[in-house]
Amino acid sequence: MEDYTKVHLDEEIPSLPEELFSLDFALSRAMEQLDTLKKNTGSYLFLIEEDYWELESHLQKGVKIYLDFSLIEKYEGFPEIPKDIKLITKCWIIELLTKVYPITAKKGYSDLLRALELSNGFQENKVDFLIRSIKNFKTTTGIKVTEQTKKSFIRSLINFFIYTDIPVSDSYSPKLNEMYSKIREKTRVRILPPAKEILIFSHYIEEFYGYLRLMQTSIDEKLFYYPIIIWWKLTTIIPLRASEFCLITRDCLIYEDNKYKIRLPRSKEDFNPNRIQIIDIVEITKEIYFLIKDYIDLTEPYGHSETLISYRALIFADKRGNRSSLKVDTTYFHNGILSQLLRRFYKNIMEEKYNQYIPYENRLTPNLTRHIAFSSLMMQGISPIEIARLGGHKTITAQYHYSFHTEYWVDSEVFNLMKKFKYSVGISKSDNVNYIPDSIKLKAYLGIPKGKKKEHDLDIGFCIDKDQTCETNECIYGCSHWRITPKEILEKEHLIKEKLRKKRSNINELQTFLINIHKQILSDEITRRNPSTFNLMKTKAEQLKEEIYELASIEMLNIGGEF
Repeated sequence: MEDYTKVHLDEEIPSLPEELFSLDFALSRAMEQLDTLKKNTGSYLFLIEEDYWELESHLQKGVKIYLDFSLIEKYEGFPEIPKDIKLITKCWIIELLTKVYPITAKKGYSDLLRALELSNGFQENKVDFLIRSIKNFKTTTGIKVTEQTKKSFIRSLINFFIYTDIPVSDSYSPKLNEMYSKIREKTRVRILPPAKEILIFSHYIEEFYGYLRLMQTSIDEKLFYYPIIIWWKLTTIIPLRASEFCLITRDCLIYEDNKYKIRLPRSKEDFNPNRIQIIDIVEITKEIYFLIKDYIDLTEPYGHSETLISYRALIFADKRGNRSSLKVDTTYFHNGILSQLLRRFYKNIMEEKYNQYIPYENRLTPNLTRHIAFSSLMMQGISPIEIARLGGHKTITAQYHYSFHTEYWVDSEVFNLMKKFKYSVGISKSDNVNYIPDSIKLKAYLGIPKGKKKEHDLDIGFCIDKDQTCETNECIYGCSHWRITPKEILEKEHLIKEKLRKKRSNINELQTFLINIHKQILSDEITRRNPSTFNLMKTKAEQLKEEIYELASIEMLNIGGEF
């Protein structure tokens, strides 16, 4: 059995359809619904009389989904099955297509066929066997399916039974409902690679981007890896699904009122009545705006592309020459191609160019940057409602499914601050930091500025300000009045590390607080409506920002060893 939960995690077939079944009414309604779908979308170009339907994936433009209704014909003569089962099923599928995406409707049809096979056409004496089979469902690779997949399968059958009202549903529905109520789903939280591995990836993708911009590289390298650079820079700040990134259109850029913006393909908009207003135009940095613009200009000669990322440009760059034969519609870019490019980046750039091997289990996949973006927004004190709007969620509770990978966010902020301070920094896969920044050396070796003198001894270093007007919470955290001798840097290494540990501990406490209050807002309506809750989030986020700044300052003093 295929585990469809990996295809579209946020959508399910409802347990209860809206109408009771009458074949004449259902057929008339289905024909009207199909006509409306054709007019509104330009797709669904099949006739209800046809047995082979071709649908278009909402996740991957140019990729088709097929439904073969001849597969259900063999059950037409079974005792418990209506003679018009094929037509009834077609009406049911069209009803589903007005509410869910084609891939979800296909899943419903596949579930029905599987249930018919297991129960030998819904025979009365096969109810218990079907229930046992669902309990023991496995994927095609022999792995047990998730509890969520079992519930989804049952939901498809319940929807079908209530929609069709066939007599045998009286035997099956109670047992299915009972099993459904007993299944306890585990919270579906996505797992991210270790923060350190993500930080290494982040560092080298930035370094490679600088290389592409400054060096006279081959056009092929730019065509292959600009999509990965754009994906990384965009989806780590805006929580986009990989499918949404792939469907960003060629005319996505907007410049108005001296602001740089991007238009997003929010695929859930049609299914979002009276819910949280989803944002489809988002402000971006000038750097990202011109990165995307440069890519569009670069790929313009390779022909028309419906999507921002040009598949035709990739065909040109791929010297193997077989890429064009692998895809029907070359005007669209989709998830599978993005995954291939990401794997290529790990192999050709991370491993071969920079000699950085990341274990496969610790590598990023196209959707994982969405979690990084959610964590970043949360750590900045953005309210869950605003995060939902940016993330394209209909409800704020959908954020429960996303892991809070705040460790990467903190490490990334520290690293970026260190780069802004213009110190010499390095990344290692161990916890060692083996450098003494030039600016610290200058403070140590050049000594005290003219007109100043040593005024106060400190636990680490000394102060050259007579009035000791402190600029930071602790002197070593970036205060301009603070100095240290080369000898003391070596002598006080253990104290510097202890301050770093304490600072890390403070940051961890603030991280935990923000995560907990975020979860409380998601689960509690009263907390959600209390303005003081959001003020508290903002206050703690500002404290976290200050702690991170100070952490970056003290990391400059560390000259090696474990933390």
